[in-house]
Amino acid sequence: MFEVKRAAVRTENGHQVIVLPDDIHFDEAEVSILHNLTTGELTVKRDGPAWGTAEEFFAFLDSLDIPQDDLDSFMVDRPLNVPLEPERMFGDDE
Repeated sequence: MFEVKRAAVRTENGHQVIVLPDDIHFDEAEVSILHNLTTGELTVKRDGPAWGTAEEFFAFLDSLDIPQDDLDSFMVDRPLNVPLEPERMFGDDE
């Protein structure tokens, strides 16, 4: 769920500063800013889990304590697991 709020932009000591509304605050000293180079939009977010490698990510997944039966059966029965039949072009009956 998203809620749109407005924030003031000020200049202090030659830097732009965004002043967050009173009901929004971060406990962290730093946050991540995602900048969409096409639209110019900025997204400010807390930094999440700090995994930088595939090994760290899979170690995190292993720590979730998901039963092996659930992992083995996840999305086994779905239509995309069956190869699609090629469509006949131009009405060929070959």
